[in-house]
Amino acid sequence: MLKIRTLATMTAIVGACALAPVLAATASSVPAYIAAAVNDPARPAKDRAIDVDRRPAQAIAFAGIKPGDSVLELVPGGGYYTRILSKVVGPKGKVYEAIPGPVPMHMGHRTYNGLAKVTKLSHTATYANVVPLPNAGKSLRIPHKVDFVWTADNYHDFHNKFFGPLNMLAFNKAVYRDLKPGGIYVIIDHATAPGK
Repeated sequence: MLKIRTLATMTAIVGACALAPVLAATASSVPAYIAAAVNDPARPAKDRAIDVDRRPAQAIAFAGIKPGDSVLELVPGGGYYTRILSKVVGPKGKVYEAIPGPVPMHMGHRTYNGLAKVTKLSHTATYANVVPLPNAGKSLRIPHKVDFVWTADNYHDFHNKFFGPLNMLAFNKAVYRDLKPGGIYVIIDHATAPGK
């Protein structure tokens, strides 16, 4: 049986109220290997600066990701979680990166080139267990079934910017197909208050 663990977050005050009980409950149970991954000096300073808001150690501990696991990360962005997940799963684990396409995408005020960012990471000795999957797209075809599917702050975009228009029911079925029996689908996302 497949399980879903969802960390639903809201922006501003709502976010602090919604997520705080979950993170407070897990703060004391962060394993040393997760703490070491988050405290890795190889992480960019700009990433470490937002840890206080994102609380990656607590989120990953809540999910239950451990050394040797395989993770499919959907739309890794700049690699904030990619670097941490890579260190958590270690040399015996894998972090597959599902990237919408091989070319940069224009998203409002900025251009997103996920393939270039993840490929650069994967070609370093520090993150050698990161595997870019360009054009993973709607089908989510990956080399092996994984222990976890992880997405952070992107699920709301799957309807439009990245893969859209997208049938979310079919997309989620594809996620479940790529999970091992007992695998976990972790969604961290945010939403604004109604009317904002």
